[in-house]
Amino acid sequence: MDALELSDRINTIFSKELRNMQVAFPQNKFLGSRKYLCSLQIAGSQGNITEVFCGSKLGPLNDYYDKTELCFENLQLLLRLYNLIKENGFLEREFTSILTARLNEGIPQIAYLSFETLIKMGKLDDALLLLTGLRDESAMHCCLLDLNALLRFETNQFLPTDLKKIENSLQNIKHLSGVCRIIISGIYEQINEIKHRALKKELSETNSFEIERNKEEVKQKLKEQKFDTQLIKAIDRAGQKYNTAKTEEEFCECLDITRKVLDNLTKEMAKRIIKTDKPIKGKLTNAADVRDYLRDQKLITEKQHGLVRGVYGFISDEGTHKLISTGDQARLGKNMLIEVSLLLLKNSEKYKL
Repeated sequence: MDALELSDRINTIFSKELRNMQVAFPQNKFLGSRKYLCSLQIAGSQGNITEVFCGSKLGPLNDYYDKTELCFENLQLLLRLYNLIKENGFLEREFTSILTARLNEGIPQIAYLSFETLIKMGKLDDALLLLTGLRDESAMHCCLLDLNALLRFETNQFLPTDLKKIENSLQNIKHLSGVCRIIISGIYEQINEIKHRALKKELSETNSFEIERNKEEVKQKLKEQKFDTQLIKAIDRAGQKYNTAKTEEEFCECLDITRKVLDNLTKEMAKRIIKTDKPIKGKLTNAADVRDYLRDQKLITEKQHGLVRGVYGFISDEGTHKLISTGDQARLGKNMLIEVSLLLLKNSEKYKL
């Protein structure tokens, strides 16, 4: 595919979206509604909960906000097209450039489609910069409504840093109409709601504060004992993966990261003991050999050996050896990793590795 063909395909999708809106609103009364038709899907479900017509309100979905995703045909087509060319640097830049130009045209139906596609391409910064520069009131209106809908129904797409970026960008928008000010007020309410739900979830999880405190202690001890910095990054990555996961496959990825952390931590400890001229029989070819060596060298006791074996077994059985995992399994795995890692690091301090 060359740049000309890419441009033609993108414009075909935008033309269809424009016709969709004209069918839905023959009098050209767009009314700032989000999309003329989309569906709300729950991760892991076989179908849709409901259909959303012209901005109509959805029923109570408080139990699903961390799993839902708004979908509609032309957005999905643009994202599939992007996935086909994103590995080609030139075409990827061309794709972004075309969306930027279409957003700046100021056509409401085209603006929000470009805006949301950029966000779902992982280019939130670009989308927000373009939003603050829009001069067309209707296009601004539609993009703000789109952002409000994404914040309401696709909570997990936004990290805490993303929410802060959105708040800062909205403060930079000048010369707003009364309607746009009302929408922005609603966006701030959505952000506060997301923060509240996150805090409620954190406080409802048993020993959440203790786990976080222990996690920071693990990272500090890894740094003090001069372990590979990639271990610290991997621990953070496991937490981030858990917090943003929406599917069973993504929770499985979280468990896979935790297994690798425990595997690499114990191997590094074994290597350090070997360097102190401690005898070793054979090669440490797998996790079981490493655990046995740590026990034989008195870094861990027999009971601790069983604990480490059990944690490793759980993480492997529920993650690496399966294609899918649940949120509960992922949370339990990452929390057990923190506790057993802290135990090992405290032992290594006494051992003076």
